[in-house]
Amino acid sequence: MVRGATNWHDATRNAIQSALRAATILQKLTPRLDQALEGVDQATKADTVATCKDTFDGAVDNMKQALVYFDTNDIGGLNTYLSAAVGIDDCTDAMKQAGAAFPPAVAKISNNLAMQVSNCLAVTQQT
Repeated sequence: MVRGATNWHDATRNAIQSALRAATILQKLTPRLDQALEGVDQATKADTVATCKDTFDGAVDNMKQALVYFDTNDIGGLNTYLSAAVGIDDCTDAMKQAGAAFPPAVAKISNNLAMQVSNCLAVTQQT
């Protein structure tokens, strides 16, 4: 079971909390995008960082909301917010339009978050 949980309910909650931690780490990595956007004009750089900040903030908010729905046993709401948490396409698109790629640390945590949320969705859809 996940993080010492003794039942599926606790294991699922622990998995959601772990994904929330990954989203929080991703949020804290936003300043690293500046390095990836070196050489990009200031307006584009500012817009791209703002888009990514909003996207990463949204991932954290969605994971927090997913926990609320989990605690109220609303699986539909839980799955909606889990699905929303993994969607960082706006940031990815903004980076591509600016001609930049995610720094390795951001890419790693982004992929980790996607994997964790995907696992959470797989488990919640079985219950």
